[in-house]
Amino acid sequence: ADLHFGENEDGTWGPKQDLESLALLREVIKLEDPDLVVFTGDQLTGNNIRSNATAYWSEVVSPCEEAGVPWAAVFGNHETMPFEGGRRAHTNVEVASSTSRHALLQFDMSHNLSRSCLGEMGDGHSVSNYYLDVLDASEKVAVTRLYFMDTGGGDYDEKIFPDQVNWFKNVSANTTMPSYAYFHIPLPAYAAAAQHPACVGMAQDGVTPVATDSGLFQALQDAGVVATFVGHDHGNDWCCPGADGGPVLCFGRHSGYGGYGSWARGGRVLSIAPGGAQSYVRMESGEILHNVTLASTAFV
Repeated sequence: ADLHFGENEDGTWGPKQDLESLALLREVIKLEDPDLVVFTGDQLTGNNIRSNATAYWSEVVSPCEEAGVPWAAVFGNHETMPFEGGRRAHTNVEVASSTSRHALLQFDMSHNLSRSCLGEMGDGHSVSNYYLDVLDASEKVAVTRLYFMDTGGGDYDEKIFPDQVNWFKNVSANTTMPSYAYFHIPLPAYAAAAQHPACVGMAQDGVTPVATDSGLFQALQDAGVVATFVGHDHGNDWCCPGADGGPVLCFGRHSGYGGYGSWARGGRVLSIAPGGAQSYVRMESGEILHNVTLASTAFV
């Protein structure tokens, strides 16, 4: 979560922290040997990038390519944030990012190991809405579903649109397999969940949710989604039970050396097995923290 490549691109500290982020990615991938890496948004700090966003995106995914590990991505609020200080001459109009969400996702999908999909909605903005089915060892039977959704921000509002919720309801309607959801900005339900006494993990940041979820949390609950995973608030890596039997609500771990905060970096892992799943934080040091077992939508 929250790699934030591309900061201070004309200076020295920005490229240095990108190298540190690459080292973290390589180390966690080596330690975990995952089947899939999920980038949960703010891979780039687009408001610092003039025109070469795809070059930074290539850097972000290079550790996966080196290890031969597929990945999937959703967008955060920074990839397409208007360039800081960039305004049209003699106006007060911000210059938008020169690389759109659509173009960035198309570029990501051009890589052989990318499993990202273009899921544009009628709202005209969100593009990273899709799902992937995970197959069993025979590679013939789907046993788990992963949902990915775009929570906006940058060049449009940070919100879930009604057509995204309708899409989710349609694609989840006839699915009984365990499922999990990834997006960048937490839902309002995260703010309430943060007060639960059973929470596990670091809580050194506030919760900054989307303006509205348009009923997504209820739809996730109705579909039996086991857990959701977000980024955005860098000082959190907790998992908390959702309200009224809703999905367990988890933050990832701030993985990039870009972005605010000096917390030790790492990544959240989801380990799925027949009968349940575990999730924990793998630190760059190799330490494993905050392990929780997910059974249905509760901790065990």
